[in-house]
Amino acid sequence: MYALPAVQGHDTCPFCKETFPEGKFTACPSCEVQLIPSMRAGGSVDAALEDDDGEDGDPELPWTHWGHARGPVLVACLLGLLFFFLPWVRVFTPDAAVHTGLDLARRTGMAWAAAVGWFTLLPAMLSRRTIRKLRGARLAAALLSFIPALVAALFLMNPPGSLQAGGVSLRIRFEWGIGLYLTLALGLLTAIYAALRLGKP
Repeated sequence: MYALPAVQGHDTCPFCKETFPEGKFTACPSCEVQLIPSMRAGGSVDAALEDDDGEDGDPELPWTHWGHARGPVLVACLLGLLFFFLPWVRVFTPDAAVHTGLDLARRTGMAWAAAVGWFTLLPAMLSRRTIRKLRGARLAAALLSFIPALVAALFLMNPPGSLQAGGVSLRIRFEWGIGLYLTLALGLLTAIYAALRLGKP
C-alpha cells in the first residue's frame, strides 16, 4: 500500500472509520469511541487505522460503561433477580400462602430457569467491554433474557387444578402474583431490546 498525500486536520473513528474535522469531537458521535488523528508521520490514513486496529480499533470500555445498551441490560438482570424473590402466586384455599419464584423453584424446579437466565446474563454483559463483543452477544443476550419470560408464560398457561386430600378433591383458589407478571414483561422487553440495540449507540 502506498502512502497517500498527507491530509491534515481530520480525526477518525477507529471503529467505523468515519472522519471529522480536527478538534470538533473528542469521541465519535455514533460509536462513542475516542477519535484518533487520521494522519501519522510518514503514513497513510489506512496505515494509521491498521496500526490501531488492535486495542484502539475496538477499545476496551470501562466497567461502568452505560452506553450501547449495556447499562439497561445490566439493570434488567438485577431487576429480574429481584423479581424472582417477589410473590409469584398467592394461594387462598385450601391454605393461605404466598409463594415467591424461589419457593416455586424449590417445589417444581422449573422456576430455577428464570433465575439462571438472569444470573448467566449478568456476568456475560459485564465481561463484554468492547463494541464488537457487545454486538456479537446480541443473540445470546436475547435468548437468556427470553428464558425467564418463557418460564412465566408456562406457569400462566398451566395453572394448578385441585388437590386430593383424604379422598376429597379440594379446589385450589389462587391468583398469580406481581413477580410473575413483572418477570414475563421484563423478559420479553429485554429480549427484544438486546436483539435490536445491544452494541449500538
